Amino acid sequence: MKQLKKILALSYLLVSLSLVAQTTSSKKDTEVEKKVKEVVPKKSIATTPFKDSPMPELKGKDDTYLIFNLKTEFHSALLFSARRAFKKVKSDKNIRAVIIRMNTYGGSVMVLKQIMHLIHKCDVPVYLYIEKNALSAGALLSFACQGVYMNPASTIGAAAVVQGGGQDVPKTMKSKIDSAMRADIRNAAQLNGYRQEVGEAMIDMDLELKIGDEMICPSGELLTMTAKEATAIKSDGKALHSHGIVKDVKELAILKGLNPLKEIELKMTQQEKIASFILSFASILMIVAMMGIFIEMQTPGFGIPGVVGVLAFVIIIYANIISSQVHWIQYTFIFIGIILVTVEILIPGFGVCGITGICSILIGVFCMLLPFEFLIDVIKEADMPEFSKSNTIVNHIAGPLLQTAIGLTGTIFFAFLFNRYLPKTSFGRKMVLSHSMSTEEGYSGTLEEVHQTLVGKIGKASSDFNPSGIGIFDGKRVDVIAYEHIDKDSDIEIIRVEGSKTYVRAVSNSTEAES
Repeated sequence: MKQLKKILALSYLLVSLSLVAQTTSSKKDTEVEKKVKEVVPKKSIATTPFKDSPMPELKGKDDTYLIFNLKTEFHSALLFSARRAFKKVKSDKNIRAVIIRMNTYGGSVMVLKQIMHLIHKCDVPVYLYIEKNALSAGALLSFACQGVYMNPASTIGAAAVVQGGGQDVPKTMKSKIDSAMRADIRNAAQLNGYRQEVGEAMIDMDLELKIGDEMICPSGELLTMTAKEATAIKSDGKALHSHGIVKDVKELAILKGLNPLKEIELKMTQQEKIASFILSFASILMIVAMMGIFIEMQTPGFGIPGVVGVLAFVIIIYANIISSQVHWIQYTFIFIGIILVTVEILIPGFGVCGITGICSILIGVFCMLLPFEFLIDVIKEADMPEFSKSNTIVNHIAGPLLQTAIGLTGTIFFAFLFNRYLPKTSFGRKMVLSHSMSTEEGYSGTLEEVHQTLVGKIGKASSDFNPSGIGIFDGKRVDVIAYEHIDKDSDIEIIRVEGSKTYVRAVSNSTEAES
């Protein structure tokens, strides 16, 4: 009964704190800042034709548009913010376009791919306004947008893949990454009417870019363009890359037929920055959570280890909710795991239910770290080359898999240390009974040792066994488990003891007489 109360307390605390996290995160959309100001329409400084560009022009003067600020490196917090922005676009039917206001030096390729995917799935046009810099990943993102507009002092390009610290990527790995990225850029360029060779020249310095007789970028250099260069009309009558030069977002909105009085500006929240930080330490939180629950189950009562363990789980769930990648599969695994662990606790011992439950919880946490919807869409993508598809899936699974492996390994290691060394410390002696009692002092051994002496004993079933129940042996009540249904008052025999589990079988009258 004490174990049942303990697991119910843990479950109640976990559910309650998860609901608090869910409620808190549901308020984040109310933090979207709306700005309404009077704007005097201005003429665009420069607009240039784009051959075969499928850019929808919005004519209604009441059209609302959303501004998504991309003024940081491409990292997980930015991705969380982007998911929130495009979810708002999907839910708010009054939003007719998205304008990404950019000033970035690049960042994670995996985050870039997921934001490009969000743009591809968006039901309204997405325009890019380059405020100052669109370098590396920022330059490549421009190919996913339906229009690229630049501030007169802005630049775009230099998209070669490098390591996190800026070092060059090893040659073989670089070739694989470049090949996959060039394929993505070709697909985006063909879809939105851009020059795919411009994207390839941004990525690979071994390529040269010529249009007609004009040398745009010689071999040995990465393509980087000023606003004037990017909007220049070439011999084929098409601009090099950008659709035009504008002074600010409002001027772009007027140019696209949007109402400058109805802009919604979405900024990265502090919650998203915190969630990004939390998930970067997910493996440590997993160790804390699992060890907290493990220690709680090894000690009497409900104390600090249990609270810490549950809070660690809730923190992971909270970060997952903020990241906007909640999926029913994640919580299904966790829920099943809690049920199985509960069953294992109610029927003492460490068997199939316990191991399966712990594995289920770990799988659920692992799934929380995955960009689930993105991976599902990649798997369903029919037009994506198999190499690019498998490479994308492996790259996005590797990180969460490593974090989960570190969490599991760390838990096993610290659990071993806890069992082996903690009882020998002054703190451990307060938690664990270390005094050895003799039979003269009334001690009759552990529960397993006591029950081992009963093996072969014949007793009576004091209740129906389905499959567990209570047996009476030499006048003492013993919790037992049977492999079959046994009726009350039937004769039973203890056949073996494993840990704290005592197994019995029904015996006939003749067997009892012989014994």
